[in-house]
Amino acid sequence: MKVGMVDNEVDDDSIGHPHTLVTVPYATAFALAEIIILWIILFTVSFQLAGVYPFLFLPIAPLIWYMYKNRELVHRTFPEAAFAVGFLPGMFIIWFVETILFSIVRIIFKTSGAHTDPDNEDEERDDGYVVYWLFVSFIVFSLSTETGKYLVLRYARIVWPNALETKGSIILTVAGAMGFAISNNVMLLLINATWNKWDFATTLAWGVYLSLVMDTVHCLTAYYIAIMVARRDIFSHDIKIYHILGVPIFARGVLVFASSPVPAFMKVALNPIGAVMWVVIILVDLVIVAGLILLIMRAQGQLPRNHVAEGGYLQILGTGDDVGPESETGLDLKLSQEKNGEEEEI
Repeated sequence: MKVGMVDNEVDDDSIGHPHTLVTVPYATAFALAEIIILWIILFTVSFQLAGVYPFLFLPIAPLIWYMYKNRELVHRTFPEAAFAVGFLPGMFIIWFVETILFSIVRIIFKTSGAHTDPDNEDEERDDGYVVYWLFVSFIVFSLSTETGKYLVLRYARIVWPNALETKGSIILTVAGAMGFAISNNVMLLLINATWNKWDFATTLAWGVYLSLVMDTVHCLTAYYIAIMVARRDIFSHDIKIYHILGVPIFARGVLVFASSPVPAFMKVALNPIGAVMWVVIILVDLVIVAGLILLIMRAQGQLPRNHVAEGGYLQILGTGDDVGPESETGLDLKLSQEKNGEEEEI
């Protein structure tokens, strides 16, 4: 028989067993190898950053908990593989694309006479530099990363069709986004800590900020993209590409633009100007996170109610009907079929 929207034929006795789900061989080994290799490299480049490195993985704890809670939905090797793909390969690909886009934007603005490398605060307040950094924030950093998440999810069915049809879309996208976010934070810390000669406390402080804010927004935009793609591809909702990417690109663009002065204010947090800027930055971050959560709840609320109620879709933010104690994992394993005129539960 066919289970849900899964194309693969499975036996009734194996329904819902974790080991019947899609597995990715050596996913754990690859993920651990990438993490250890990068840690070794950091020890040779920056000893203090190597000390901060383990703290950057703290935001992954909720994902691990959710993977365990929903272990009947997706085998653990599936998000581990997604994390490994996003961690080093994804980071290098995105940074390569961002470097090309950044160079193009910089050349265009520099040719027009705008300050692209300000030497003082007056040049940083120049309208040309502000517009330049808006383009960098939205076109370079936001567009490339959010489009990357969409493309990974859009074409992942070529490799793991069954996993996505068992509603692994969200876990796939969030795990991959988390992998990219952590490695991206490492690179941002390495560049700024080395250039500005930060001490361990300052490096750790910005590492915590990146982990709490950047990782959260990366995962929320990934979650939003996963829901919108599922609505379009699984439920045939009339959703265009700009509906899918518009919100994530805008949210990430605002976040990058608002967070750009963070390194400059790391050492002046106790000064009046630095304190005011930190308040503004934190308020903007909170608004972005709250807005994304509300939009995710709205998007998830567009799913068919009976589908949500039967546990056919992941429920992270609690929208949809209460599925009761029998469906703690978010997946109701009771399937019904017509047999001899009677409804039989399996």
